[in-house]
Amino acid sequence: PLAFSYLFDLIPNTSPNNSADAVNASLNANGDWIFSTSFTTPVDSDSWWFHVKTVDEFRGLSSSSVHLGPFWIDTIAPVISASYEDPNQYGWYNHDVTVNFNATDERSGFLPGGSLTTILPSGKTTTEGRGLTLTSGIIRDRAGNEAVPVRVSLNVDKTAPVIHPGTPQ
Repeated sequence: PLAFSYLFDLIPNTSPNNSADAVNASLNANGDWIFSTSFTTPVDSDSWWFHVKTVDEFRGLSSSSVHLGPFWIDTIAPVISASYEDPNQYGWYNHDVTVNFNATDERSGFLPGGSLTTILPSGKTTTEGRGLTLTSGIIRDRAGNEAVPVRVSLNVDKTAPVIHPGTPQ
């Protein structure tokens, strides 16, 4: 083969057109022909197919096509969310707070099985203070896209106020 005609689309059995696409050809160390080309990566979708047929200088275009796929293209990172109870009207808690982290992915999903949602380990405050931070874990979808970790800042004061009576004068 001297050239190829190829096509990426969403249909499993499309035949490429009858014109040869630009292809680079070279011999490797074993004497095998290596063919390469470049193309624009398709956009995110559920099932892309790659169709190809060969062209040579003696017989022209092949009458049959090879269909490879489906390929799932996923460039969108998962999203992590946090859920926890609301603080009091002043933005404080007077008890330990549990923060639940969940992740969702709109394309390839998570391992095992490809579920589009998953539960991450939760976090719980055990100390007191202003601006205590709990951070979600890191998670990647099946395509390798990594979610941005979520940080939650909490104000926790579990110590009840104490009134010290003054000395009478």
